[in-house]
Amino acid sequence: MFTGRSPTEGTFGDSLGLHKFLEDALPDRTLEIADPTMWLHSGENNNTISIRIQELLVSVLRLGISCSKQHPRDRALTRDATAEMHAIRDAYLKFIGEHGAEPEASTQEIQSSIALTSWYKT
Repeated sequence: MFTGRSPTEGTFGDSLGLHKFLEDALPDRTLEIADPTMWLHSGENNNTISIRIQELLVSVLRLGISCSKQHPRDRALTRDATAEMHAIRDAYLKFIGEHGAEPEASTQEIQSSIALTSWYKT
């Protein structure tokens, strides 16, 4: 969802899956692997905002990796994942509010995305 890639995408082949692709890219190539159509790619020139957005995106991607491990026993618990996603959302909204920037996505859009992400992973 955040990369714009499917776990069954042919480019991964047998040796490289979506999990490995993400794990190898984080945290240094986060914006490179993020879906370019996402609201995070607004062309914002403020380096402080860009760095913080990237940090939050890394948190979301790591949570996604944790929630979709191959073995269910290795996955994050739904309640823990939900709490983490809310914390990431709240950190984003607080940061944007403190820096006087307009969020690219409304709170409603973020909450919808979180709900979809939680549904997708269960």
